[in-house]
Amino acid sequence: MTTNLRKTIFSLATAMVATTLAGPTPAQEWFGELPQQSPAARRFHGMAFDAARSTTVLFGGIDERADQVFADTWTFDGTRWTQLATPHSPDPRARFGSCYDAQRARVLVFGGRDAQGNPLADTWSFDGRDWHRIDTPHAPTARDSVALAYDAGRDQVVLFGGRDADGLALDDTWTFDGTDWTRVLTPTAPTARHGHVATWLRPAHRVMLFGGFTPSASRYANDLWLFDGLTWTEHRTDALPTPMIFPSLSFNSDHDVAVLTGSSGAAGDKLRTFAFHGVQWHSGPEPIDVLFGRQGHATAYDASRGSLVLFGGASIGFGGAIPRDDTFELSTQASVQPFGSGCIATAERLQLDTFPGFDRPVVGEHIGFRAGPLPADTPCLLAIGLSRTSFAGTSLPLELDVLGLPGCVLLVSLEDTLPMGISQGEGLRGFDLPRDSRLLGSELFLQALVPGVATSNGLHVRIGN
Repeated sequence: MTTNLRKTIFSLATAMVATTLAGPTPAQEWFGELPQQSPAARRFHGMAFDAARSTTVLFGGIDERADQVFADTWTFDGTRWTQLATPHSPDPRARFGSCYDAQRARVLVFGGRDAQGNPLADTWSFDGRDWHRIDTPHAPTARDSVALAYDAGRDQVVLFGGRDADGLALDDTWTFDGTDWTRVLTPTAPTARHGHVATWLRPAHRVMLFGGFTPSASRYANDLWLFDGLTWTEHRTDALPTPMIFPSLSFNSDHDVAVLTGSSGAAGDKLRTFAFHGVQWHSGPEPIDVLFGRQGHATAYDASRGSLVLFGGASIGFGGAIPRDDTFELSTQASVQPFGSGCIATAERLQLDTFPGFDRPVVGEHIGFRAGPLPADTPCLLAIGLSRTSFAGTSLPLELDVLGLPGCVLLVSLEDTLPMGISQGEGLRGFDLPRDSRLLGSELFLQALVPGVATSNGLHVRIGN
């Protein structure tokens, strides 16, 4: 890709960046990924985005149908899930707390329940290659269904609540500085609960906590609390998300919003998405059908690609919870759509298409194109434009009869042209799309040109995840 085209694309992309998740551009939607391999079906696992290594990390979880509790570690780069063979690992567990410690560039795990159903009180960190147990002088008591979040403003991990060995909900607050845990005696706090979620909320400069099961009220809560390092304050809004069973909460750093996903767990209840920017909740995109009834899933915001990644969880059906092994993203879906046609007078029309295996315009990935059939010993150009409706003040498509190409048309504006390599009667050209979320939603319009001979159909390319 030439320097001028790169600058043009980034200029367009910058203008399209939305200020909030609910913003109109670029359009965000749920769509499914189909990686060649993925972690086994599970729920109550942990996920966090490792910003230092630009990858999403998944650990643990449980599949009750198979009576299996996991201790495997996986990473997701937006295209592939990769299982890591780490020298050490926490014991198999589910319902633990996890988050990413940005200052120390580590994924942190605390507590949970082991394969025998016993609550745990150990602390582990993952550095991208191996897990390390952190033996601390002090620690919260053993518990599961706990919420953990990294407070980026105060460089500490915040833990609240959970459920003890007797199944009783807890209401204590702890902070972790990378070396030791400290209990914080706050003047106010949320009621005792488990199964709640928490994340850092940059606009409020606070850790945010939502929901969970509160035994005192015998229900799932939908209250929202903010923690400033010293005390908890309930934040009341005009409208609240309906109560959710085992939801997930992640911070979208590009749009400065906390993204909540969850449902009531009923088979026909769709997974709902909400965004909170520090004042009010806003409804997010509608889900696709296979995300109905989802609970116990995990999400992480991939800041390098501008995408919220969701894996697994369970849907409720006949026979109880059915764990899933699917991957979804809330972002801008990549697409390539043909439009128009080439020279109608030529015996064999010149066709432009993507190259198999490199056919998705995804940030951080390679995209390839091919054009053919080509007359022998003729050069071919790949024209790249930012419009299919106008070029240099002239409407498109533009008939090229005056240039000696009767029946041929120009379909795209000519911001740049790239020579295509010739192989076995085809023109071939590929380039890498930068791994930059500012490109999400950007649109390119491509056409193959054989100077003085023919033009191809067009391709409408939308850059996404």
